[in-house]
Amino acid sequence: MCIKLKKRRFRLQVQFDEFLAVGCPNWQSAEAYAECKEWTPEQWRWEFKRRSSEFRLEFNSLAMKDFHSRHPDEPIPAMAMTLPEFESAKFHLTPSKAARFGYGILRNPLQGIETNILALQFGPKAPSTLEQRLLNGLTMDRLWNQKLDPIDVLEPSQFAVVFDPNQPIKPQLEGIEEYMKSRRYWRTKHITRPQPSKWEQYIRTLDARHQGATWRECSEILRGGSNEHTARDTYRQAKLTQKSL
Repeated sequence: MCIKLKKRRFRLQVQFDEFLAVGCPNWQSAEAYAECKEWTPEQWRWEFKRRSSEFRLEFNSLAMKDFHSRHPDEPIPAMAMTLPEFESAKFHLTPSKAARFGYGILRNPLQGIETNILALQFGPKAPSTLEQRLLNGLTMDRLWNQKLDPIDVLEPSQFAVVFDPNQPIKPQLEGIEEYMKSRRYWRTKHITRPQPSKWEQYIRTLDARHQGATWRECSEILRGGSNEHTARDTYRQAKLTQKSL
């Protein structure tokens, strides 16, 4: 029974890794990552985020719902986001999810970008990640009049603080960091300082692991005297960077 359970877990892990690998370049080809040296900070953020399970599961869930609404009599594909009809799809997110992801509109994470993703969505004057997290008066009015579900505005771990830009800014910010830390329900892993010089290695290491590479193979990506331990640490740093951007 234990052996069967382990085999099942292994198969599920392989399937999940394949889910994360689809749409990403071949990690063994250095040329596939040559353009990353020209990426903007927003492009780097998207490339890290689109490789995360959270982004992919969210988009795939929205794609499955959309597929079912248009094809109610057909079986829902488990990986709907790989269908051609969703290749250039965009889904509007609820305020709570927009605050969590930092994007008001979620594009298909299988697609890389050649230009700033926010500019593609909103034109030259693209809202910043911070602006994506703002709740405007219309949203609060809809919430007050019960036209919007509270969970669509704030998730259980989120809270809203009112700021007035017409009043002195500094006094309004005092104590915010300490208060937010006091409201944490679980321990948050330490986020190391961003190291953009290593981001190419991070991206390739993520792709390598999701495409089934061993730790020894991953170590070949890294520069100078790397070993399996270094590869594991690089992967861990890549996951932390993915969460922090």
